[in-house]
Amino acid sequence: MAGAPQNNPGAAALSATCKIKVTASGFQVKASDMPVTIQLCEDLQRHPATSSWLTDAKVYFHATTTLAPNQPTNTTNTTYDLEANPQNKKFDVWTEVGHKPQARCYIYEACTGSPLLCAIDTSVGPTCVFTIEVL
Repeated sequence: MAGAPQNNPGAAALSATCKIKVTASGFQVKASDMPVTIQLCEDLQRHPATSSWLTDAKVYFHATTTLAPNQPTNTTNTTYDLEANPQNKKFDVWTEVGHKPQARCYIYEACTGSPLLCAIDTSVGPTCVFTIEVL
């Protein structure tokens, strides 16, 4: 994942239906809807990243420092997949980016109309975390 993307390889084609839902308790996805593709975006209009790239992505069991096994999968410069995992139902997803000088990067599901999962202000730091519950 390290290094700048070349012609944005790995930019995900947007699926018609989003799998991640926003509820009063946060982000949720049905296990039967997995995998879910997460995409690094350039702006709030969900344009795929061209001046930033993923340097690391980790999935932890919620509120622990224990990594969920085999997560994430299918990692590219701008996307990764989250898979269903029967060992736990809630996960903290940690994403780190490399970037050319810019103010922000955004993390969305790779679908039309996805809610913003987290934003990265690169002047403060290169990471963000969101929590997702698998139903």
